[in-house]
Amino acid sequence: MSGSIVVIWILAWVLMMGAGALIGDYKGRLGEGIAWAALLGVIGLVIIALRPPAESVQIRRAQVRVRAEEAERAGLGSQRPS
Repeated sequence: MSGSIVVIWILAWVLMMGAGALIGDYKGRLGEGIAWAALLGVIGLVIIALRPPAESVQIRRAQVRVRAEEAERAGLGSQRPS
């Protein structure tokens, strides 16, 4: 019985790290997401979710917005950049 509990805890820990990786990657903080989730579990997920995106991600998103606005002004409609 105790062996299956250990397996469940390890699986939960790995899933937390995966979720932290997904959230962290979206925010440009992949390593931080994995570390926070591995160390603090759900609390770590909340921490990484509340952190602002990395500066590089903010710049990239602003560039995409500017390109979309320029394309719309040029009459190209709402074409998404590839």
